[in-house]
Amino acid sequence: MQFVETTKEITLDASGGAADAQRVWLAPIGEPFRDINVAVTSLGLALPAGGVTWEVFYGGYFSGAPYDADSTHVGGISQSNGLFAGAAEVATVVLTDTDIFPSNLRVVSPNSDGTVTRKGYGGFPIVLELTNNAADPVSLVVSIIAKTVSIP
Repeated sequence: MQFVETTKEITLDASGGAADAQRVWLAPIGEPFRDINVAVTSLGLALPAGGVTWEVFYGGYFSGAPYDADSTHVGGISQSNGLFAGAAEVATVVLTDTDIFPSNLRVVSPNSDGTVTRKGYGGFPIVLELTNNAADPVSLVVSIIAKTVSIP
């Protein structure tokens, strides 16, 4: 058993208008995992008026290579959502889930001729989407943490 974490600092740059949205996902894990915690902090700074909405998704798909930093993630089944109000600091856990999930790491099977067959991913991504509702840029740090389930 070990803990795995994806931490990413993002800037929701409204560029003079609201509704800039970005997603952060849990990096692939090669074994089942559980005890997911999704946390967000504004690093001691107050959010601008209008605040930031958030939504956690399970599943969905990538527009490019799965889990690649340049890929866009879309879809998924909403698990939880809310609003971080403006003029306040954010430092909170937005979702805690104790269920057990399958591995979301690519399955690679070696063939007798020395090549490998890549069979996609065994599970699904855990994703947090943040949307800036203000005309001012917002910087946030997102951490998605889980505990792997294995035989010690």
